[in-house]
Amino acid sequence: MNNPSQSIDCIKAHSLQKALEAKVVEAMLAQRDGDIERYSQLWEEANQMNKELVLLQ
Repeated sequence: MNNPSQSIDCIKAHSLQKALEAKVVEAMLAQRDGDIERYSQLWEEANQMNKELVLLQ
């Protein structure tokens, strides 16, 4: 029998993974535009999201 909390964690992890990928792309675009301050902010947010994702897995 499946544990419902595992299913919820799987859904959260999938959503967080998609959001992380989008954040990394956004950071990359900021870097390409020369907005290093924005890039740093977005990269830090991506790092926090990655830490959360590791905890869910």
